[in-house]
Amino acid sequence: MKKDALDYEALLPEVDERLKNGCSKEQEQLFYSKLKEAGFSRRDFLKWTSMITAALSLPPIFEPRVAKAVQQSLKDLRLSGCTLQNAQVVPNLS
Repeated sequence: MKKDALDYEALLPEVDERLKNGCSKEQEQLFYSKLKEAGFSRRDFLKWTSMITAALSLPPIFEPRVAKAVQQSLKDLRLSGCTLQNAQVVPNLS
């Protein structure tokens, strides 16, 4: 391993700690149902998550964490009132 390379395994506990107060199962199901209403499947979302993870040069082990972070971010945007509903960018998660 290169001297300057990141130790991704060492980062996992910190990432998991930041994401631990995430969405409940009900909120996760609601998230996927709202995506479906907008014309996106769960599979589409997971493909997108894989692309984002790769674009960030993260190993595949980070894919579920990226997905969880996106779900939480969209929920937070919805709660803050920044939904961009006219552009239909963020699904209504309420």
